[in-house]
Amino acid sequence: MSDHVHVVLATDNTYAPWAGVLISSILDTRPDGAMEFHLVEQGVSTDNRERINALGAGRLDVSIHWYTPDPCAFSSFPIKRYGIASYYRLSIASILPASVKRVIYLDCDVLATTDIGDLLDDHDPAHVLAAVENIGGPTSQLCKPGRYFNSGVLVINLEAWRARRCEEKLLDLMREQGDTFEYPDQDALNVLFHGEWQRLPLRWNVQPGVWSRYEKKRFSKTGYDADSFEAAVKRPGLVHFLAKKKPWVFGCFHPFRKLWLSYLDDSSWRSLKPLPESIWGRAVHYMNVASHAKEMRRARYLSQQSSSGCVRAP
Repeated sequence: MSDHVHVVLATDNTYAPWAGVLISSILDTRPDGAMEFHLVEQGVSTDNRERINALGAGRLDVSIHWYTPDPCAFSSFPIKRYGIASYYRLSIASILPASVKRVIYLDCDVLATTDIGDLLDDHDPAHVLAAVENIGGPTSQLCKPGRYFNSGVLVINLEAWRARRCEEKLLDLMREQGDTFEYPDQDALNVLFHGEWQRLPLRWNVQPGVWSRYEKKRFSKTGYDADSFEAAVKRPGLVHFLAKKKPWVFGCFHPFRKLWLSYLDDSSWRSLKPLPESIWGRAVHYMNVASHAKEMRRARYLSQQSSSGCVRAP
């Protein structure tokens, strides 16, 4: 387990509470060991900053740093349904101090269920970038099946990134091809690192498609075998709430929804707990028997591991 961990999050004010929930889960699953959180932000309110800063209070081995890049550097890039903060991961190396050599980048819709320091132990520093394959989402025309990674969880060797001028190359890609990319910054990363990224164990970015492929035994079109899928559903390290499966939206069915909500309930953002817009909306949700059954079945995969203390129960 790595002793000192640097974690980078990029957020705006809308996602700031969810960044706070993620930080809470990381601190809860890593009670010991130095942690530095680097928040690259755009428009985060003073109130949300203070609440996030308070998460590290009482721990001398935890520090939280804030950075506000100039958004003009990214103003010509397509925003689509993503905020401009989504591009900040491309410039981490120049935003963070040169003394930071290696980081874990996380999207704010991620939840930690085990010690994140173990993720660094799975990274080979010889690789500039390490990631988990994109599972079950829309296929990309940029890469063959099994060769396209999800950028929601990344381990980056910043020294090598800077030496290879990766930021300059990524920004050039966005200027030249950004309008053609379906998932702008993720596509740019996949183009630059095509065939060169390290494949991390699937458990470090458990996406919704992992459960369905595990249940249907459909592994052949991915770069992971059956054992990798079993480890991901039974011993997850980081859970990624992709697409519409957001736990802060009422009606979300996900095996880790209750765990995420428990962190929200324990936080200063508990008033944001999702509620139905109407009585009819509540009725429709609770009558969705099939989705409830699927959620409960998938949560049971973890029963043995959680009871033995290998992973926090959902």
